[in-house]
Amino acid sequence: MELYKTILFIHVLFGFSALTTGIVPMVAKKGGKAHKFWGNVYYWSMFGVFVTTLGLFALRPTEVRLQFFLCIAVLSFYMTFAGDRVLKMKKSATQATRLDRTVALIALGCGLLMLGYAGYSVLVLHNTYLAILFSVFGVVLFTNANADWKLYRGKTPSEKMHWYFGHIGRIMGAYIATVTAFCVNMTRYYPEGTSIYLQLIPWLAPGLILGVGTSYYTKRQREKRSMPVEYGFITGGLRRVLVRQPKQRASAEELRA
Repeated sequence: MELYKTILFIHVLFGFSALTTGIVPMVAKKGGKAHKFWGNVYYWSMFGVFVTTLGLFALRPTEVRLQFFLCIAVLSFYMTFAGDRVLKMKKSATQATRLDRTVALIALGCGLLMLGYAGYSVLVLHNTYLAILFSVFGVVLFTNANADWKLYRGKTPSEKMHWYFGHIGRIMGAYIATVTAFCVNMTRYYPEGTSIYLQLIPWLAPGLILGVGTSYYTKRQREKRSMPVEYGFITGGLRRVLVRQPKQRASAEELRA
């Protein structure tokens, strides 16, 4: 068996492991033995996915499909890594080590490279499909890495239980990337001649659906702890459109004025 097929086989095994075991920590008791054990299995499965993706890309760097999967691999493992490391910073994110800051800087650079390639896709390759994908993943990676960098440097204050919500957000972000990779692989069964824009659905839908679900769960957890609720750009926009906001009553002073 040639090297490429061997690495691909191992990659599929790690990917299947991450896709299946990632569900267990979500439903298991937080902090319990099952949560910790299967969380570790998921972490190392994601590490295996990342390493094998690098190997596949190194063998066939010109394949557009592998360029996409490299983006997902970098994004997903960074989120997995950051989601695990934040548990060691329960007092403050400024407890971050040199390793944490270095990885965040590397992720920032990768995010900028993705955005640069998106521009290259538009200006040189005239490929809107490529530009959309690299823009989306580039923005997500850059935004998350930049937020972590500011937290690590103390530029952004660490809120109450920042480690808890940081862990949920990062790990769910990594799992969303895993589901995205699985859905994209299923596009091989699309009928021939399917619109290129319909092929964007498996790339973007998991992030939208699971992202909104994660935001809702985080909101509920904040409400239980009487913490201020923060909405992201997407969830905040959807909330403004779909949820009727209560009208504020004018104060007595305003009525008299």
